[in-house]
Amino acid sequence: GWVRVHAVVRGVRAGERCQILAVPRHGEPVLVGSWLVSDKGAQDGTTLDGSALVAPDDLQSVQVVTTEGRKLVSVSV
Repeated sequence: GWVRVHAVVRGVRAGERCQILAVPRHGEPVLVGSWLVSDKGAQDGTTLDGSALVAPDDLQSVQVVTTEGRKLVSVSV
């Protein structure tokens, strides 16, 4: 199975390199998508869609992190 993620990310400054991760209960986080925050994205937010090879029943959380590993937000599911 796999999960599909739809996210609207706000409050991140322009120029920040970000990733969305699907975090399974067992195993390593899986990349859902990545982007460079634009001036418009910093002002209005960025809408993203992606998917990851994580079984829906195994999904623990979805995280937005910087490419340097700084966690910006985590949502348990």
